[in-house]
Amino acid sequence: RRDDAEGVFLSIEDTLLENYVPWVEGGHLSDLNYAHLLMDVARAQLGVTVATLGAPGLQEILDDVIPRTIVILPDRAGELIEQLTAFYTYLKAAFGLTQADDCLRVLSGDAAERLRAALADPSRYGTGKAMMMRGAEAGFDMESAEGAQAWIDTLRRDPLAAGRPPSPKREPPKKATNDARKRKRTRGFDNDLQSL
Repeated sequence: RRDDAEGVFLSIEDTLLENYVPWVEGGHLSDLNYAHLLMDVARAQLGVTVATLGAPGLQEILDDVIPRTIVILPDRAGELIEQLTAFYTYLKAAFGLTQADDCLRVLSGDAAERLRAALADPSRYGTGKAMMMRGAEAGFDMESAEGAQAWIDTLRRDPLAAGRPPSPKREPPKKATNDARKRKRTRGFDNDLQSL
């Protein structure tokens, strides 16, 4: 039964996060946001838990899933990478997670910059995220439930508030050459002469 299994996973994840809080320097609740997000995305999009999520899956989440589906402003990329690095460091220290070192390599180097660029690239957004990012552009706080709900309420009242998607790029019409213009003018002139 999927509901029972999901409940077990959620319970394990909650316990994991409760144990992670004291380990995180300062124990700030905000330090759990991206760890919780990672576990949710891994389960929902890839069908795995953090215990079975390997480096390729983490890379897919960072390169594709988050930029396509999750509303995170690009300037938060560094914070996300920093928090996930702390989380994987914890998983390695507390549980000896075998793939932790590989996942930490995914989170190192220019990971924050690559994620920032992906989060800033509208061509990578899925339809739902594109709509929500339009809310951010319109001045709504899309990182809060209240702001997102206010944007959704605005769309319900005025569906055109989101604007229309940009039209696809079209080739500019080819300029007629002088010869082509002369032929057009001559043809018209010839037709006029024939009607006389």
